[in-house]
Order: sequence, then C-alpha cells, then structure tokens
Amino acid sequence: MSEIPKYISPSQAAMWLRCQAQWKYRYVDGLKSPPSAALAFGKAFDNMSNAVYSLKMVTGETANDTADLFAAEWDKAKVQVELWEDEDPAKLLDQGTTLATLWRNDIAVTVQPVGVQVPANLIADDGTQIHGIVDTVAQVGDNHKVVHELKTKAKSMSEADIQRSLQVPIYAEAVGTNQVQWDVAVKTKVPKTQVIQTTVTPRDVRGAVSQLVGAKRQINASVQSGDFLPNRQNMMCSKRWCAYWEQCEKDHGGTVPS
Repeated sequence: MSEIPKYISPSQAAMWLRCQAQWKYRYVDGLKSPPSAALAFGKAFDNMSNAVYSLKMVTGETANDTADLFAAEWDKAKVQVELWEDEDPAKLLDQGTTLATLWRNDIAVTVQPVGVQVPANLIADDGTQIHGIVDTVAQVGDNHKVVHELKTKAKSMSEADIQRSLQVPIYAEAVGTNQVQWDVAVKTKVPKTQVIQTTVTPRDVRGAVSQLVGAKRQINASVQSGDFLPNRQNMMCSKRWCAYWEQCEKDHGGTVPS
C-alpha cells in the first residue's frame, strides 16, 4: 500500500476531481512527463514575473527589461519540450516578449509586491492540512493586501473561471484578505492582458475547504484500496491534454480520445 499523503493542495484536489487515475500517476507513481509548450511558456512567464517582483520589493521600481527577461527564461524552458505539436517556438517567443512588455506596462507598474511565492497554509476543522503557493501578495494602502495570481492562456478568461477556482478562496484566507486578482497574459493573435478581480466571502472559503477535505478523504480511501478510476467523460481526457493517456489505456483499457 502506498503512503497516504500528509496534505492536499488546491491543484492536487483539482486534478483528483478531474481524474483519479491521473492523480495516481502523478502523486503515487511519481510519473513525470516533459512539459507541453504551453506549460513551458507559463513557467518562463512565471519566472520572469517572480524576478521582476522580487527586485521591486527591494528597489520599489518596475524593471524595464521584461521582454529580455522572458526571452532568457524561454531559452531555458523550451529545451524541456519534446512534443511541439502545432506550436512554433519562435512564435511563442514573439508572443512572450510582447506579453511581457504589456504585462509590465498594464499591470506590474501598478502592483507593490510584499511577497513572492508565498506559502499558503491552512488547517481545516478536522485537521486536514492544506498547502499551496501564492504567486504574489501586494500591498494596497496601509493594511490592505491583494493576492495576485498570474495566468498565461491561449484565450480570454472570464469571471466564472475565477469563481470556480479552488485556489482563490484558499489563498485569500491563508493570506488574510478577501481580494484576489488574476493577471492574465493572453496569447491571442494580437496578444493582450486581462485583469479579473473578485471578492472572496466566508461562504466561498467554507465551500473550497469542504471540497478539499472531501477530496482528501477520498484520496486516503483510494490509496488504501488501490482503486483509482479514470474519468473518460471529462473534456480534458484526451491524448492532447493528458500525458498519461498511454499508461491509462494499458491499465484501464478502452481508448483515450485524440
């Protein structure tokens, strides 16, 4: 029997709710796959943002060379991609450098960070440990804080997306604020940025904690029994979006959609 995990994170819970088999391959078997082009792009953008905000905490100034910083991070991230499918690394570089400049001018200059990659830890009433990492915590005024999460997407996001997120209430509660802002870099034909804001209520926090506690309880039972079901009905179950599709077909039969 595998060891029961000591804690759960919003990202783990989201994967569990999406597909138990996928969670098992990642967190029990420890299977890791080369990142997709989209994941590598997101990592490069995150690293650029972290560097800019870390420096700004010290100097109070927003770096001007965000495009160059992204390009340097992209050079490191892209070598890990094995399957490019229909993505073009040169096009992604152009999109990334354009978006890095837009992100700086539209968003970063307005943010005064007080924390980068901040641990978000909660303990539920039943003792369940919840852990996560907040991208950036910003200060507004004397005492008010805002959680900033950076997203890189192929298309625009909506207010419904932020309302569905398990991260948002958990991170807000852990930081001690009710304000969360998603800063979105959108890789459309004409790259653009989005700012999506929400106010987290106690009801939101209770709902997110309840889902994470329930997911952790189910995970514990599955680890003890060894039963992890694939979710072939989920729209993300495809050879394009799941790196474990081949192993899943071997273990569970059937065909993962293309």
